[in-house]
Amino acid sequence: MINSPVNVAERLLEINNLDRELFNYFQDKLLDSEQLSRTLVSFQGNKNQPIISLV
Repeated sequence: MINSPVNVAERLLEINNLDRELFNYFQDKLLDSEQLSRTLVSFQGNKNQPIISLV
């Protein structure tokens, strides 16, 4: 069975390992900044602004 609990657990573990590996690879290029906000860096942060103006 493709989605058996064991297979799902194995896939989640694999995803976590790959995520950690990717983070470690880019770690020296990542930095935290209090100047960045979700509104500033994310299109979704601006959802209160209409995309299309109906006149």
